[in-house]
Amino acid sequence: MIFVLVMMDRGNNRTGEEYFFQELSSCLEVKNALIYQSTSYNAIIFRRTNQFKAFCEVREIDAKDAGVKYIFRDDQVRTRVDDD
Repeated sequence: MIFVLVMMDRGNNRTGEEYFFQELSSCLEVKNALIYQSTSYNAIIFRRTNQFKAFCEVREIDAKDAGVKYIFRDDQVRTRVDDD
């Protein structure tokens, strides 16, 4: 299962641009950064852009396609699990 950030134009039509994530939190962070045009943690207090919209959806893929057909955009530093 992966999470896909789907981009839409002003008329709510899919643009065809999709970004793939392994974690929902990563997908939502990137969506908010794009929609609010800010990487701030509190970006939702800013005004949304009216140029495009986006949403995250869930898709199931074959495990063999992960990393081959789908390039994940997750922040590797934040999603890495340290062995303690």
